[in-house]
Amino acid sequence: MIFIEFGGTSGYGSINYESLVKKIKKMKFSASVGLSSHKLKDFQNKFNPDIIIPFSINTYYGNNHNVEFGLGQVFRSILYADKDSYEPTRRNSSSANLSFGYRFQKEAPGTSYKVAYTPIIQNNRIITHWFSVAVGRFFK
Repeated sequence: MIFIEFGGTSGYGSINYESLVKKIKKMKFSASVGLSSHKLKDFQNKFNPDIIIPFSINTYYGNNHNVEFGLGQVFRSILYADKDSYEPTRRNSSSANLSFGYRFQKEAPGTSYKVAYTPIIQNNRIITHWFSVAVGRFFK
């Protein structure tokens, strides 16, 4: 499945690929990876994008209407201005995230929708309460 997520674990949104790993009756397990960027150009107006990559493992239960739970990690490489030289400098970080939501997805190929609460966790505490809305295309 390929989906566009607005909000969510990468911040303002991302483009993601998700693959079904295993299905046991109504329980499904999947893994996803995405790509996002907040800025494409740096403060010197050069192409130098921020890179945000969310990874997650998900489980959802149901037929067409599913309850979903996910656990993941987000890797960020964000561009900042160095305080001394004013040159572009990258800071890399990662944070954990959870996802609790609802997903509408039929067994047949077609459009899928989901909404979720996606808190971002760093240093064993929630640092950002975030929500997501996603629309995707499910392929068999």
